[in-house]
Amino acid sequence: MKKFTLILVAGLFALAGSVQAQKKVVLSADDITVAKGENAELVIKMDYETTEEIGGTNFSLSFPDGLVLSGFSSKDEMLAAKASALKKQCSLGDDGIWGEDANAGWLSVKAKADGGLLFVLIDQDDQTPFVSTKAKVVTLNVTALEDVSGTGKIYGIGVSNTSSVSLDLGNIDDYEYGVNLASGINDIKAADATAPAYNLQGVRVNSAAKGVIIRDGKKMVVK
Repeated sequence: MKKFTLILVAGLFALAGSVQAQKKVVLSADDITVAKGENAELVIKMDYETTEEIGGTNFSLSFPDGLVLSGFSSKDEMLAAKASALKKQCSLGDDGIWGEDANAGWLSVKAKADGGLLFVLIDQDDQTPFVSTKAKVVTLNVTALEDVSGTGKIYGIGVSNTSSVSLDLGNIDDYEYGVNLASGINDIKAADATAPAYNLQGVRVNSAAKGVIIRDGKKMVVK
């Protein structure tokens, strides 16, 4: 009886491990650091282990205020754009999830009523089971329209099998990524060498003048 009980317990642990493996699905993104007027790459990554055949995934993405896909001058403009315009700033990952060929998958991007973007990715070959995968899913080119700090979210995550039927792999959690304001001195620009030069008394001097002069609003020492 004790031997049967041990076998039964071991079987239950094995079954629990199998179920747990099927339920592991994580979409994430590394935090990005960007300053006003600068561009950055937001990389969405997937990590999952499952015995199910996965043929596609879908998720929604929100941005903190001031961050948009590159090429758009406002969030409203981005959300009003056609799918083809949105897709231009996105590219499929090329290191695993849809095979080595980045063109092997199909990507759709649409604006949502809640202010986010909906991404749908499908394996074009429709025949590849993913048992244990860590890979880039899609890379987004983004621009900071202003100094941005805050969080965005990956949410509404789902997966489908090779017949495009949704799979229930248990709870798939939302994921928040951070957008950090780049620190330091930005927009450093050299003085215009052709601009008029002045001494400290405000008198214009010629290009051969020595000492402390002011040119193009910048103070400098000429020896």
